[in-house]
Amino acid sequence: MKQNQTQNEPKIQRCKRCKKRARMEEVNLCPFCYEKKCKEIEKEYEQSKQLFRKWYLRRDWLVLDTESTGGGREDEIIEIGITDAEGAILFESLVKPSQPIPKRTTDIHGITDEMVQDAPTWSEIWPEVGSIIQGKTVLMYASDADIMMIRRTCKKYQLPLISYDPRCVMKMYKQLHRDERFVSLTRALEQKEIEYIPSHRATSDCEGLRLLVLSIGAQLMEEG
Repeated sequence: MKQNQTQNEPKIQRCKRCKKRARMEEVNLCPFCYEKKCKEIEKEYEQSKQLFRKWYLRRDWLVLDTESTGGGREDEIIEIGITDAEGAILFESLVKPSQPIPKRTTDIHGITDEMVQDAPTWSEIWPEVGSIIQGKTVLMYASDADIMMIRRTCKKYQLPLISYDPRCVMKMYKQLHRDERFVSLTRALEQKEIEYIPSHRATSDCEGLRLLVLSIGAQLMEEG
């Protein structure tokens, strides 16, 4: 026993990865739960790496992004974009909503009431959109928002939902960096030094996400 450590002092816990002192009090976990959490993080990290590699090699996935009137229960989609893994635009359209677009959301994506005045309705475009994504792996950034808006807009217009495989790249990006925080698409592109600035329009965000996925996949393939 070290001279400056008494018998009653707790043993210093050290991280099994870096050997630094593990401060469990900062995450409010006991040593057992902290170790379990670390294992879960490592598992998610490996799963994310495998998927990014797979998507780099097998480019049979799609990218989808939507813009909406807001995030509330009565809000709806006003723009949707879908591209393939090579960047080809499979579908792109503004959508005429049944309500005015609030200024606070126009300030984000720049879409105004005048822009959607002559656009098709969701009922008119959904059959084509559904046929494109049905049965496909569809990558999104912050997918919960897009999935929710698709469901709510379909419900609003009494349209049937279709089956597809949505994947959230924002969540996977967080797991890949073993981080507790989510970052925006713009920030993720900056961190990967990808010279592309998405404009908060649907197909622009699709392209940013596509570049991010392929860049990460290429890096992981080089690392082996």
